[in-house]
Amino acid sequence: MLDKNIQERVEREKDQHDDDAILERAIELKSTFDHVLNSPTMQRADKEESQIYKNVKDKIVLDVGCGFGEKSITIAQNGGVVTGIDISENYIRSSRQSAQEKNLNHLCSFEEMDVHNMSYKDNTFDLVIGRGIIHHLDLQVSLTEIKRVLKPGGTAIFLEPLSANPLLKIFRVLTPSARTVDEKPLTIRDLKWINSNFDVYSSYYGLITAPVAMLTSILLRPWPNNYILIIFDYLENFLNKLNFIKPFNQYVLLNIKKPS
Repeated sequence: MLDKNIQERVEREKDQHDDDAILERAIELKSTFDHVLNSPTMQRADKEESQIYKNVKDKIVLDVGCGFGEKSITIAQNGGVVTGIDISENYIRSSRQSAQEKNLNHLCSFEEMDVHNMSYKDNTFDLVIGRGIIHHLDLQVSLTEIKRVLKPGGTAIFLEPLSANPLLKIFRVLTPSARTVDEKPLTIRDLKWINSNFDVYSSYYGLITAPVAMLTSILLRPWPNNYILIIFDYLENFLNKLNFIKPFNQYVLLNIKKPS
């Protein structure tokens, strides 16, 4: 049985997603600062993440916190057999409708379920994916549960925000309406716990390009691939060779392996 605090947290998250349209507000905010997610830096992140989704033919995949089901649909289109789960009834209904419209029901299914306490048997999935979901959960409970349902040798992929960048920390404080009350970007301590308990291969993005992209979103909006961001992306690549710098990025792409 789940801890009472986790149960209450899940209920708050469910209410904010089902009743308060929190995901839609977050998407609207991100569209205002378009360059942050469309900069050369984040295009690299998307390319690395998308490459994993292309190599899913005949794999059994779990999409946790599936939202409106976009990633699940992509995986099904690439030949994977995917189950998407979310605590939001609205998201699951929308995802099922999308799969039906695209004639993917034979490869794609959706269930309302909490990641902290999944009903699947041990060693069920070849791949578990999620984007911006782990920081909404109890980190240790959710990742332990995800590890349980992964097959030996399986992989879990998560793109998650980080908390240590001071400029981005200020931005989050100034935009509370686009965030749930319980979400918590991953801290340096969280990253250390993950690395001490799993085989992890991480990539980092947005150390200096994310704050700069906020400015260029306003000043150079039609040009997300502008030379300013290209130069800063090159510099960021160099700085991220220093391990102590990495937790100060905007995002981490976690590639977690379950031992064979």
